[in-house]
Amino acid sequence: MEDDAKNEITASNIPVPGSTPVRIPAPVPEAGIVLSEDIPDVGLLRPVSAEIQAPQTPPAQRALTAPVNDNAMQNDIQKILGSIKLPERRGAQIPAAPKQEITVAPIEQHLETPAQSTAAPERPLVTPVHTLKDDIQHVVREEKMSLVRAASLEEDRKLREEADKKQISPGDVQRKKRIGGVVFTALLLTALGLAALFGVMLVANQQADTPATQETTLVFAEQSLILPLEGMTSSSLKQQVAQLRTGQVGSLGSITRIIPAVSTTTSAGLETRPATTQEFLRALDASAPDALLRALDAEFFFGLHSADENAPVFVIPVASYDNAFAGMLAWEQSLNTDLSPIFTPLPVYQTDADGIPHARAFADAVIRNYDTRTLTDDNGTIQLYYSFPSPKILVIAESPYTFAEIIARLRAQRRL
Repeated sequence: MEDDAKNEITASNIPVPGSTPVRIPAPVPEAGIVLSEDIPDVGLLRPVSAEIQAPQTPPAQRALTAPVNDNAMQNDIQKILGSIKLPERRGAQIPAAPKQEITVAPIEQHLETPAQSTAAPERPLVTPVHTLKDDIQHVVREEKMSLVRAASLEEDRKLREEADKKQISPGDVQRKKRIGGVVFTALLLTALGLAALFGVMLVANQQADTPATQETTLVFAEQSLILPLEGMTSSSLKQQVAQLRTGQVGSLGSITRIIPAVSTTTSAGLETRPATTQEFLRALDASAPDALLRALDAEFFFGLHSADENAPVFVIPVASYDNAFAGMLAWEQSLNTDLSPIFTPLPVYQTDADGIPHARAFADAVIRNYDTRTLTDDNGTIQLYYSFPSPKILVIAESPYTFAEIIARLRAQRRL
């Protein structure tokens, strides 16, 4: 009779490092079968009773240290087989015992990693934004670099990035920048040139609009006044000029030109022009010799110099020096009377140290290294003088300060 019953062999616990003891199910031999000698571990098949009475030595150690004896092994096998009691067969085969699954806990579950044992630091809810300012501050603080140098490096980096995007080398970028600078400079210089040209044209147009008398003036004057001669007597003309002397006609040191004007009828109509030297002296009813009038040029300058007072001055070009000088010597007798009150009037007679009256006369003097003929008052102050600073210029004035100013302006205009 064949018996299919199987018996369970209880193995002792084998301590294995890193694992838990498990119960290993052993196959149940069939009846009448003799186990072979090829069982690897004999100690595992010892009976329970023998295992209890054995000394407390671990089976694994005992199996490793005990010498292998074939006879002892055979005896153990016979004892095991003898202790097995096979159940009787009652028409049905005893089902085999179900296999038990062995569950081995992984070693990693019993080990704690440092990351698990240490609590992770809490992350901030708001992450700060890293900006260019932070980079520049770091460079300035850590690398001891100036702010200008850091900004320059940042600009170079941007240029390189732009060059990389456009597939252009940094040299091309720098070249384009230089070309742009040259073009901008050229445009700026062109604009400045046009502005200067416009200013020159504007000044030229303004000068073209001024009367011709201003262009041909003998002496530079800060301002000009027109004095009409029509319908005026000599006394009224002299009084009007004398009133100008008492008023404020210019700033200190300036010269105001007075232009005597006459009206003439031409084919184009009525025109106003500056009076000539002869016309103005006749309007003043001056008794100048005819030889003097012929020796003087038609153009002349008459004005008021704001020095210690508003002093009158004549500047007349000379056509003939000999005749002009002789004519002035002849005119000395009535020169002050003819020009009063334009010039300060002086009495015809004056008394000397002895109290004897005699006619007032001109005397020779030197002013600014030029020979002059002067007329003084009773205190010896010069009130009228004339001089020929050059054979082509005659100056008649009152204040000595005026003579110095006229000489300076004539030199500036290259007339001396």
